[in-house]
Amino acid sequence: MASNPKPVTGYTPDPWLRACAAGLFAAYGVFRILGQRPAAVAAVPCAAGALVIAMAWLCFRIGKQRPVDAAGIFADSWPLWLSLIWVRELLPMRPLVSMVLLSGFLCGLGLRIGMRVSADLMARPDMPERRARAVGWALCGIFTAIFTIQPWLKYHAFYSFWMDLGYMVHPIWNTAHGRLFQFATLDGQFGSSLADHFSPIFGLIAPLFLIAPFMVTLFFVQAAGGGVAGVILHRLLVKWGFTLREAVLLQTAFYLYIPLQFGMISDFHADPLAVPWIMLLLYAAEMRRFRTLVFAAVMTLLCKEHMGFALAPLLLVLAFRLREWRGRLAFMALGACLYSVAVEAWAVPYFNHGRETMALAYTFPGGEQGIGGVVAWMAGHPSGAIARLFSPHNFEQLAWILLPALFLPVMIPEALSLSFMAFKEMYGQFALYNHHAAYMAPLVFWCAAIWLRNRNPARRLAVVVAIVWCSAATSVINGESPLSHRFWRMLRVHYWADAHARVLQRALRSVPPGASLSADSHIAVHCFARRKLYLFPRPFPADSTAYIAVDGKKFEWGTEIQRVTWRDRGRAAVLDNLRRLANSGRYDTVFADDGVVVLKKR
Repeated sequence: MASNPKPVTGYTPDPWLRACAAGLFAAYGVFRILGQRPAAVAAVPCAAGALVIAMAWLCFRIGKQRPVDAAGIFADSWPLWLSLIWVRELLPMRPLVSMVLLSGFLCGLGLRIGMRVSADLMARPDMPERRARAVGWALCGIFTAIFTIQPWLKYHAFYSFWMDLGYMVHPIWNTAHGRLFQFATLDGQFGSSLADHFSPIFGLIAPLFLIAPFMVTLFFVQAAGGGVAGVILHRLLVKWGFTLREAVLLQTAFYLYIPLQFGMISDFHADPLAVPWIMLLLYAAEMRRFRTLVFAAVMTLLCKEHMGFALAPLLLVLAFRLREWRGRLAFMALGACLYSVAVEAWAVPYFNHGRETMALAYTFPGGEQGIGGVVAWMAGHPSGAIARLFSPHNFEQLAWILLPALFLPVMIPEALSLSFMAFKEMYGQFALYNHHAAYMAPLVFWCAAIWLRNRNPARRLAVVVAIVWCSAATSVINGESPLSHRFWRMLRVHYWADAHARVLQRALRSVPPGASLSADSHIAVHCFARRKLYLFPRPFPADSTAYIAVDGKKFEWGTEIQRVTWRDRGRAAVLDNLRRLANSGRYDTVFADDGVVVLKKR
């Protein structure tokens, strides 16, 4: 049995640091009370000066301590760190500054907790294998249940919209009924979903809709994929020689990882579907199972058009790690790149009637002309490209991605496997609160496990506990799972079917299944199981549209998707249009309550 680690020397904060923290609290209070008055403005340089002096003093003290005690300095001086976080609005680049301070505080406190807890855990025998396996699958089941129910609650509360959820579910339903990848676009037309995001994996999910044609089916598939990825990570860690306790703890941290959680919560998308396949690819590579690796790589490519670019750096990193497969993996990396190039250059324009993919135009300058347009814009505007890549916002978001793993991935060369994923998100201006970064989760934890693999058992367990702590803390602070304050703050808005939602549910009962329909975005996504579906007030064929369903009240919520759907025409103009249709003599009003109106064609 490994010997117990030496106890960590206690550390008492310097009185000067406490005085500095008190001064920062006072500056914050002055700013909040006086607002933009001269006294508040004068408090800004005072707080900034106190910040610089305090940080310099901390650095000096850290240099005088052993690394173990340095963590204690960060942890025990928590009033200073917390006060600096609270006064972030006083500081320039405040989101990035507060993120740096928060990262130091959480990492330091996590390491402190890990060192204290590991001494006790190392004195106990490891978990029995059967219990560890049962706990791992139980964690998988809990994760799957939570992240199946949570997006369904949002959907049930009519807070999901046609873009993006309708763009995903409609082609899957149509494919299940023989119309491959057909879906209704925002402009009232019908096209192929492969013209927007090239995700052939939807065709493999479509048969499930013949058995269970419900939205919750998609949420379950997505959440189960994330859950199974955690089980694969558990098995990989055990194969690498981690204790069963460490494997369970890192699996727990994986499930608490906020980019993965946001991927599960943000309705249903193709990016999170790649998570289990990327994890399986890593497991197959480390276990030297080449056929499984190829299968997982192919399934990852089918998830989205850019997955080839994401896989290429990973395959090249694996080529250097696995010398016996170096040629094969390098060839696969080239093939993955060529696949994505072919999809962007030929496949998507073919399904998009000769036009480039719409997806690149969302956030990439020059994306209207495809990959070539993006490259040309970067070459013609190098300063603009650099500014986009290295903005404070991007560094803040990148810190949220790496903080749960204690920034360990950046300490090893395998971090290059994240290069394209990080570049894509940074150039597109990171948005942590959606699905885009979910597929980075397997690589972040794989890199962290590589760093931990050959460490001293006592220190490794301490770092593992710290990773669990940081994952849990970031989930509480900035996540949207039931552990977070954000979830409970938005429960009544996003996840609670209020009286108006119940009116909408009654209104939908007046529309027969399969009948052609023109409806608002948040109503249409509940009526996906029909071939002819249009988004009101976009143009629709009046002669062949049997029903119109409009919610005049929800427009007042002013959500972004609603403004896009209604083309910013204004509630009054839209309702006037609805009245003209109702008074035209071509429609009968079959439902009207709480601003919700359903018209039926005579």
